[in-house]
Amino acid sequence: MVCGIDRAGPSAATLTIADDEDRCTWPTQVNAGPETATGQNGLVATPGHAHLHTWGEIQQPSRPSRSQATGDMPLARHLIDVWDAKSFDPELTAQLHDHLDVITAYVARDREILLAHELGRSRSLMRPDNTHAAAFHALQDAMGEAMKTRSIRAWHYTRMTDAEVALARRDGIHLSTPQTLQTRFDALVAAGDLTADQVEALYAASPFHAQHDSRSGKFWMTSHPIAIDDGGVKPLMAHWGGEVASMWMKDEALLAPLATIGRPRILEVAVPLAATHHAHSAGCAVVATYGRAEGAHLEKKAFDLYVHEPLLSTALLAVHTEVEASFAAMGRTHPAGFVDVSIGFWKELTGEDD
Repeated sequence: MVCGIDRAGPSAATLTIADDEDRCTWPTQVNAGPETATGQNGLVATPGHAHLHTWGEIQQPSRPSRSQATGDMPLARHLIDVWDAKSFDPELTAQLHDHLDVITAYVARDREILLAHELGRSRSLMRPDNTHAAAFHALQDAMGEAMKTRSIRAWHYTRMTDAEVALARRDGIHLSTPQTLQTRFDALVAAGDLTADQVEALYAASPFHAQHDSRSGKFWMTSHPIAIDDGGVKPLMAHWGGEVASMWMKDEALLAPLATIGRPRILEVAVPLAATHHAHSAGCAVVATYGRAEGAHLEKKAFDLYVHEPLLSTALLAVHTEVEASFAAMGRTHPAGFVDVSIGFWKELTGEDD
């Protein structure tokens, strides 16, 4: 089981989490039966930069019993990419289509205000109101409610050993806690990757101790795939352990061995939004994505999210490892159909160069 994984896989090949190879094809249909429910197994990260997370810890091989599961929320049959309107289910698409006039009216007026007021073209003393704002924000709220029953694909950037990946494939994603961090450290000592003295010093310096409530019991991800050279995710893959073990470590002697443990990984995860506090953010994202698909000038509305309940192994759709083509292409030409609309957005909106 994995908790706040350092994205890795047991081999250089992209890993599937089930024997069914279709689990790596998008959109992916996931069995909504009890065995795919949100349950005992999970990964977790801690908050940071908009793309930057402190990832959870790997548990030991023991598999918890079903009675230890913290929840039994099934994944929706239809997984959604919040950045791809073609992945939306028919009901969601119909709801958005019924309010397309609200989206286009709000965006058109907001652009007028930006050009005339914020950019100083015919600037007035008071910022004009967008008379469509109330209806637009009500739509975002409504879509946030609608997303509570849906599952989305999300991404976790980390560094993991092959053994940790194997546990994640078997036992799923656990939440990050001081206890799971200690368990991961113990496994590294047993494998000869760290000494007991190094682990003692690293664990003592973990931000878990000063920031327990804000970091513990979570597994962080991002809603949109991010290019591997992005400054928000590079540190997460450079050293084993993420924010809770290595991100804020200043002692180079302690930090150096963490750069040699495991390999950079990207976990692809199916996330039931009922196991998060981020359904509203997902609602705003699908409104923006649908509006863009219909020609409106809307930014992408990417967001960070965490699950507060463990996820079964069926939620781990794939693990992309540093040596794979999909890893190198992530956030650029992978996944298929992904376009980072933030590139060139300012010019699209204003006619000015970024």
